[in-house]
Amino acid sequence: GSVSADGRWVVVRAGGSLDGSPDPNPSTIDAWLIDTQTGNATRIAAGNGSVDHLTISDDGSRVAFDSWATDLTPDVDLNPANLAGEPSWQD
Repeated sequence: GSVSADGRWVVVRAGGSLDGSPDPNPSTIDAWLIDTQTGNATRIAAGNGSVDHLTISDDGSRVAFDSWATDLTPDVDLNPANLAGEPSWQD
């Protein structure tokens, strides 16, 4: 995993669900963003291939990772102002 400079945002790899939601592909490892202030976990990448080598920017606004997936979920707006509530999905 990786942690933002202020320690608020953490990105991790995990199989299964960290938030109780159904896992769209239980045979792969997904990317998750955790808000350490609220404890909320948001799946930010899921697909038919696992993710690896996650890193987060110092301000928590960008995440980079490797994946073999050909059907990744849509981009997530990682703007901390937007993640204070629900994540904002972009098409």
